[in-house]
Amino acid sequence: DVGGDPPRPEITKGINLHHLCLRIKDPERSLKFYREILGMRKLFSYNAGSFSIYCELASSSFCHMYHGDLDTETVWADFNNQKGLIELIHRHGTELDPDFSYCSGNEEPHMGFGHLGFTVDDVPGLVKRVEEAGYKVVKPQGVCTVETIGWPTGTPSPIKAYHELYYNMAMVQDPDGYWCELVPTVMDKK
Repeated sequence: DVGGDPPRPEITKGINLHHLCLRIKDPERSLKFYREILGMRKLFSYNAGSFSIYCELASSSFCHMYHGDLDTETVWADFNNQKGLIELIHRHGTELDPDFSYCSGNEEPHMGFGHLGFTVDDVPGLVKRVEEAGYKVVKPQGVCTVETIGWPTGTPSPIKAYHELYYNMAMVQDPDGYWCELVPTVMDKK
């Protein structure tokens, strides 16, 4: 079933997804992943006392528009117009605790949050970079099993159409265990 919903109610037309927030253990490790591996760029960061916030752009168009010369007023004036933001929140001191971790939402019995999705021109190339940098590849492109989908134990195998779609994608893991789905900009028909 694709589409077919009635038009959005008029009262909801001004509502759009602006950002997602993830809690991170170690900003050095997480920022390296999101910036060096996925190419995100810093919109802003600030120390809020017991925690710090890092707001990352999935697209660098905003930064290029201002040639990297951003000031606080410029960022805040256009903050509400940005899309594809990830807010990373680091509670100070968690990076020093070897036993500390956050629930990524993909491990039983704490299933919940699934993944972030990124469109990618070269999925195999990015998966190779992820592996070379020492991050986990949950599912390489061309694989589609119940285990790589991240569904609870006992879930029946997905239908053929889902296999065809999911076969094209890869899934990698950030330093905190959050899954990042890599969706090719051009999908193959299997």
